[in-house]
Amino acid sequence: MTRSAIVLSLLFLWFARGLDVSGQDKSVIRTNPQFEIDRKRVLSVDSSVNELDPAIAAITPSVLVVVPAKYTSISLHVSISRPAGANGQWRLRFLTNDIVRDEIGSDSERGKLQSAWSSMIKGNSVLVELSGGLSAGSSFVIDRYAYQTLPSEPQGIIGKNYMQSIGSVTPDVRALGVAVSRLRTSTDFGEAFCTGFLVSTSLLLTNNHCIETQTEAANSIADFGFDSSASSYSSFRVQSLEASSIGLDYSIVRVSGSPGKLFAPLSLEYRRKSFSGIPNALMVIEHPAGRPKQISIRNCTEVSDGIAGVDPDVVSDFSHLCNTVGGSSGSPVFLASKELIGLHHLGFTASSTPKTPLVNQAVHMSYVIDDLVKYYPKIAGELHLPPK
Repeated sequence: MTRSAIVLSLLFLWFARGLDVSGQDKSVIRTNPQFEIDRKRVLSVDSSVNELDPAIAAITPSVLVVVPAKYTSISLHVSISRPAGANGQWRLRFLTNDIVRDEIGSDSERGKLQSAWSSMIKGNSVLVELSGGLSAGSSFVIDRYAYQTLPSEPQGIIGKNYMQSIGSVTPDVRALGVAVSRLRTSTDFGEAFCTGFLVSTSLLLTNNHCIETQTEAANSIADFGFDSSASSYSSFRVQSLEASSIGLDYSIVRVSGSPGKLFAPLSLEYRRKSFSGIPNALMVIEHPAGRPKQISIRNCTEVSDGIAGVDPDVVSDFSHLCNTVGGSSGSPVFLASKELIGLHHLGFTASSTPKTPLVNQAVHMSYVIDDLVKYYPKIAGELHLPPK
């Protein structure tokens, strides 16, 4: 993934989270002391966040949010408070020039949360309207806004940058990238970019450090077909976090609208956990820094196999020389024979010495499959993964 020492931000959130969606006790998993975590550095971020005075931003039943004119696109954060057992249907509408730019309803995934972000909306003012039957004691407050900045690009380039446009390769290789999407997740420190790829009609695989929680899942958008700056891409909102592993750094999320009907998903199949020889030629398809889809195929080879990843007790990873930058987290890694073999997740320097060569790592896909079969049988069944 990126420059400097990396892993998952859950090093500091470990005990606060405790159990993941499967009920696994994550406190028993150790993290590799070689890695450090700072999501603000690891992920490519193209926005910053400012606070709003909640005293003037309560939606009763509407509020006009105006920020300095220098901000030309903004996303609004709404804190939702409802008494226990409260019901009633409600809807928030975000408007500019009397046109609805986004909606959050009580029946939507974002509406079920206490923390929700609107889509990024052009302009520096947005009218927010609340309608519907509200329970006594409910409150809706716009307390923060994100504004667009130049994306940060933590580096994972080893030697010369050989990444190239996905449109520059042969059709058979290009077809592998149809399932690959750019992921945009609204966080407390801005909109973060990652990469993900469809593994079924509605299930998408990415890194756990990209989407850690249900709140982050519901505040994420997957963009498919973003193959060039001139592309007209299709956006689908993520609904829910369905499976995850801290130690293997993967998350599977469900995406609304069944994008796999339009963008052919990749198949998860049992593959060998070790490569037969070194070095193997590889391919990584990615959205570096949230930019149009790229492929690392030149000078993209395996370095070593059978190495520890996030969990130092599991030799789940292989290292590689394929070029990546921030935003490449969650990219599929293929053998030159087009087998889906790994999930790219991190890059790090082995010491603090600036001249130390950067090493990229990916998780063997078979470890992800084994984890799904063991802890998430329902999802494994949906993906037609046979028990071992």
